[in-house]
Formats: sequence, C-alpha cells, structure tokens
Amino acid sequence: MAGAATPVWWAWSQHAARLREIEHRARDARFAPLATPRFRRPDEPVNWLTSLDAAEAGSRS
Repeated sequence: MAGAATPVWWAWSQHAARLREIEHRARDARFAPLATPRFRRPDEPVNWLTSLDAAEAGSRS
C-alpha cells in the first residue's frame, strides 16, 4: 500500500515550488492585473466562488 500514498506525498512535495511560481507570475507585468486569493480553510474557496457567482448574477440584472 505504499504506492497509494505516493500521489499525496508528491503533490505536497511540489507545494513550495508551485507557490513560488504563482507568486512570481502574480508580480509579472505580463500577467497584470492578476489577483491571487489565498485560502487558509477548505470552506473559503466555496465562499469565494459563491460571492463571484452572486456578483455576476447581479451584473446581469
């Protein structure tokens, strides 16, 4: 069963490099304006997406 944990370990081992790449691109003028929200709890992305859906629905009215 050691192989079952490998994808999780691999994904976590890539976290720091991916975070640096995202931060680098967020500061790059070629990608401006690029906002990068940071979510600290699992429910935060859902709440954020819900707020975007509500804002978009309001702009269509």
